[in-house]
Amino acid sequence: MKPNMNNNAGNLLNIISDEIQRQLNGGRRKRKPKEHVLGTITEGYINDGSRPFVIVDGDPIPIGPFPYLSIYQPAPSDRVLLAKSGRKYVILGKII
Repeated sequence: MKPNMNNNAGNLLNIISDEIQRQLNGGRRKRKPKEHVLGTITEGYINDGSRPFVIVDGDPIPIGPFPYLSIYQPAPSDRVLLAKSGRKYVILGKII
């Protein structure tokens, strides 16, 4: 009895399609963003009203720039708490 090649090809295409979709969605390693993260304002930040870049704990590469609350004035090397607001993070303030 001959195997049904059309059925096998269809199964293979479904497997490939599912894998491509999984990779486009971030694969297995995609993490759900945390609600709150800790970080440090970069050393070179100058408080001229611009938004600072932050080195998030566990990642050596600075990311940003991030908006901050008006009650907080960012300074280089400040340890800060960031909170998720929609799809982005906002610096809530300095950790003392």
